[in-house]
Amino acid sequence: MSAPGVTPAAQMDYSAKYALHAAGASPAIIDSALHVRGVVNAYYRGRATKDEAARAIGGISGAPWFSQVFLPTGTGLPDKPAQTQWRAQMDYDPLAVVARVKVPMAFFFAGDDAYVPLPESMAHVSDVVTVTDVMIQRVPDTDHFMETGASGAGLTSADYVQSLLDWLRRHELGRRGAK
Repeated sequence: MSAPGVTPAAQMDYSAKYALHAAGASPAIIDSALHVRGVVNAYYRGRATKDEAARAIGGISGAPWFSQVFLPTGTGLPDKPAQTQWRAQMDYDPLAVVARVKVPMAFFFAGDDAYVPLPESMAHVSDVVTVTDVMIQRVPDTDHFMETGASGAGLTSADYVQSLLDWLRRHELGRRGAK
C-alpha cells in the first residue's frame, strides 16, 4: 500500500514539492527549496561541507514555508552526517527488493498522495517486477493511507478494502486448489 518506487531522498523531495505546491508556492520558491534540499543531501552524502549546507538552509529558514520542506535548521545539522540514520536510508532502493520477489504481489496506490510520486512509483514497480501475477492499482479518491475524506479522519476506502479482499480471496482459493 502506497509503496514508493523511489529512494527516500527522492520521496522527501517530492513531499516538499507537493506541500509547497498545495500551499500555492510559486515555481521559483519550489525550485529554491529543492535546491536547498539538494545541498543538504549532498552534505549527508559527503559531497558538500557543513558550512555550505548551513548557508543554504539559512537562505530559506526565515521563509514562512520553511517548515514544509522537511529540513533541519542550520544549527540542527549533524557533525558526522555519514553516521546518521538519514544517511543510512536516503539512497535505499526499494525496487531492488521488489525485483527479487517471486510470489504474487499486489500494489495499491492512492488517488492523490502527498508522500509518494504516483506515476513514477507505479511505472518503476511495473518495470522491475519479475512475476507475472502482479496487480498494480490506483485507488481513486484516497490519500496515502487509503483513507477518504479529510486526511486523518480514519475512513478507510471501501474500494481499497474490497479490492484487497478480492485479491486475497483469488490467491487463497488458487493456493488451495493447487494442493
